[in-house]
Amino acid sequence: MINFVLIVWDIYSNKTYFGWHLSMKLFLIISLVLISIASSEIIEEDNVLILTENNFNEALEKHNQILVEFYAPWCGHCKKFAPEYSQAAAKLKETGSEIRLGKVDASVYEDLAVSWDIKGFPTLIFFTNKSSMGYNGPREADGIIEWLNKKSKSPTTPIETMEELEKFSGTDNIAIVGFFKPENPATVYIGVARKIDFLQFGLCKNEELFDSDLAGKEGVIIYKGFDEKKVVFDQELNVEKLEIFLQIHQFELVSEFSEEVSARFGDTYIDKHLLLFAPKDDNNTKELIETLREIALEFRGQILVITVDTINFLLNTILDYFDVSLDEVPCLRSVVLSGEEVSRYKPDNTNLSIEGIRKFVQDFLAGKLKSHRKSEETPEDWDDEAVLLLTASNFNNIVLKRKSKKALVLFYSPSSRQSNELQPIWDKLGDHYGNDEDVIIAKIDASKNEVEGIKISSYPTIKYFPLASDEILDYTGERDLDSFIKYIETDSKDESEPKLVSETFEGSPAHEDL
Repeated sequence: MINFVLIVWDIYSNKTYFGWHLSMKLFLIISLVLISIASSEIIEEDNVLILTENNFNEALEKHNQILVEFYAPWCGHCKKFAPEYSQAAAKLKETGSEIRLGKVDASVYEDLAVSWDIKGFPTLIFFTNKSSMGYNGPREADGIIEWLNKKSKSPTTPIETMEELEKFSGTDNIAIVGFFKPENPATVYIGVARKIDFLQFGLCKNEELFDSDLAGKEGVIIYKGFDEKKVVFDQELNVEKLEIFLQIHQFELVSEFSEEVSARFGDTYIDKHLLLFAPKDDNNTKELIETLREIALEFRGQILVITVDTINFLLNTILDYFDVSLDEVPCLRSVVLSGEEVSRYKPDNTNLSIEGIRKFVQDFLAGKLKSHRKSEETPEDWDDEAVLLLTASNFNNIVLKRKSKKALVLFYSPSSRQSNELQPIWDKLGDHYGNDEDVIIAKIDASKNEVEGIKISSYPTIKYFPLASDEILDYTGERDLDSFIKYIETDSKDESEPKLVSETFEGSPAHEDL
């Protein structure tokens, strides 16, 4: 409870009022002030701080370490995540941790969400020591706590003796050591280390241990168990330059594809990749890798070079995604992972000499290549049934260029259980409109056909193409016959509010809807 004596100066009548003898005008003014103050108060819900535009900055000032979730009430992923998030908040409070959890309803506080570049839900940001980083950890309570505890501690290993330095730098993988004088807080270096989970950072403040390559000066060195054994950061030390330097050198010149390597693709600005598909243990492959090392060194910082073992059956989905058949290996592909649509490229020839590979990379980087899209041959009986069979080859002529008809198209995969369950309903929908010259009911195997300008991230996906329009709408309603018919008859006007797909994995093959 707050007790106070109210003293107000009425700027309109130049009079001072004591106590509660106020005009109605002044009462309204004071009420608005009190409402404003109340709205900035930080309240809790299930141990999670409720943050608004009014109290957000206050929360950051009050709590040195706070994880904030930007969510929307209608988001399914957010609803599923909520109990785990609350449980993590409760456990942190019970253990006396200084770390707090908060949340912002981004559907209400849109400006706040925009200011933090929120593009999907849920998005989490960890604020610590007046800096921020995106949360990319687990989505269950114990995992959240483990991630936060790790991030809240010092991200660097102290190195005080030569023995510790030799042990830390003698890694088979990669280790980074910052050499700084005792009075230097190394703020930039520690800030970068805090952002990067998968690299080991050491901090040496013993000038007697400074690496000889630094010539007695402060600096940062990468020690590697591959390629060059030691690389000195020789630029002006700032966050952006150091991050770029680490992004370039965290990978081998030629990396073998694995889950661990692919998980780090999102942590580098290098969005252009060159891939060699070949059997790993083949002698010819080993020679090709040496050639690729020269290419990788020549174009370092512009591309990542990766090999994919075609003997490993676990990687068959990667082969399928890049439209690679075993009878054409060894072969090359390239890919750009930036933007909303992943672009893949295929060489015009099979020349795997260093000159041929260099030319392919140069044309790729210069934007001279046309992106490669998967497509089947259009079957002769594509229009024999009520449901038209589309391919990437005939899609434009049948759907996009026929403005006199509206179309509902099923993008499916034969390996998708939900796609197969929907097929009988789709056949009935086709029969329903079989004699209607104004409606097209069609389907396309999206696992083997890619239509330019249409991105499919899950199976099945249904898209609607309105009459006399270039608009393409996502159908997100119920998947039963009556709902489909009602949607078409009302020209999509009767469908409920579209749902935001809040978690997408750019660059990954489409997956089955859950």
